[in-house]
Amino acid sequence: MKSFILVSIVFLGMKAWAGGSVVGNGGGFGYCRDQKYYCYDYLFTVNHPYGPEVNVKTANESMQAILNTLRKYKEPYAEDLAIFIKELFVGAGQKYRWLNRSQLPVVYSGVVDRLLPAGCSKVQAIHYFQPSEVGLPSRYYVDLNLLKHIDAQPGGPLQISYLLIHEWLWNYFEASSQGLELARFNRLLHSKTFYTMNAEAYLKLRPQLKLRKIY
Repeated sequence: MKSFILVSIVFLGMKAWAGGSVVGNGGGFGYCRDQKYYCYDYLFTVNHPYGPEVNVKTANESMQAILNTLRKYKEPYAEDLAIFIKELFVGAGQKYRWLNRSQLPVVYSGVVDRLLPAGCSKVQAIHYFQPSEVGLPSRYYVDLNLLKHIDAQPGGPLQISYLLIHEWLWNYFEASSQGLELARFNRLLHSKTFYTMNAEAYLKLRPQLKLRKIY
């Protein structure tokens, strides 16, 4: 398999940390009439002003390209994305901790359910938990079997990149928001436009990112 997600198989069977936690979001895909999986952010922003997306060979390559471009544009939170990428699917991550758990139950959301196109059913890929104890890493329970399947479909690495960037961006958007602003920004980060603009143009399009208070 071509994507970095396979490295995480090493951590099969790891147990979650003890302690209380506050449920965050649940990242997933729409399984649609063409029998392919699409990240919600991709489906929610079909009509957008950013032009075509970039060609993606692997999710890792896509995320690294986004990181390098954010650094070029002097994005204040770029180095947090660097930590996120470094700790992806590493069970001992200091800030972000990834744990395998197959067949995650679907998280239902009024917002997502209304925006999901007709003919697309919800499939859960990630559950995010923010520990209530200060200093503990965020936890992501991931269905690696599902991600491996999606990675093998045409366009799958792009969809996984959308999903993972969504999980990172969720830290900077209020949970009560409609989610469309996050989805549109995610679409920008995966577009050819993102790589051809300059720092000034990026800062004009960039939403007001702010680290979200979990508790």
